Amino acid sequence: MEGPLRGGGSGEVLGLLAGSAVLLAAFALVESRVRQPMLDPRLLRDGRFVALCLIPVVATLSFVILLPLLPNYLVVAGGYSSRAVGGVMLLMTLPILVGLLPATWLLRRGLTLRDAFGPSLPCLTVGVGWLASVLEPGLTPGSPAGPLITLGVGPDLNFGLVDGAVLDVVTPGTTGTAAGFLNTLRLGSEALAIAAASAVLVNLVRKPFDTEL
Repeated sequence: MEGPLRGGGSGEVLGLLAGSAVLLAAFALVESRVRQPMLDPRLLRDGRFVALCLIPVVATLSFVILLPLLPNYLVVAGGYSSRAVGGVMLLMTLPILVGLLPATWLLRRGLTLRDAFGPSLPCLTVGVGWLASVLEPGLTPGSPAGPLITLGVGPDLNFGLVDGAVLDVVTPGTTGTAAGFLNTLRLGSEALAIAAASAVLVNLVRKPFDTEL
């Protein structure tokens, strides 16, 4: 967040990054030695647990990050009104509301979590790539419809289901830690991704003006 103001290579920014790395390493060291760790390191040795916790991170990098950034693009580069932007963004969010109940119904009738999560990640990946290929100044409201609906289907297949799946793969005594770790990754990745993307965009926009000056 300080990068656009102070410069990505400034002493303040590099110092903060180095300090965070030191604190993270210290946290890992302490947690591996205390008797009752806040985050049991043994959880991170379970591949299923780690994979499930990373699903919200993928959703953040492909879906959540667009929620604050895409409306601004549509207004500035597309010339959309606030009402039109709201209508376009519904293409991303309505599939989640519409599809979550059918997905839950199918799970109760034999659909496995692997079957649900499997198509989710390709939908998110394809949706982002497709959206990147159609975004351009002055695009018509119908142009992003396909990629945005595809993006909406991706989280629809894992939102709400990931939490239960994470708690199912850990022992009862570690459910609190598991839930805390999952939500830390989910919310932390959202904050980091949005801050990083915003900083990059600010730098890209300012660079031509800095060169002219």
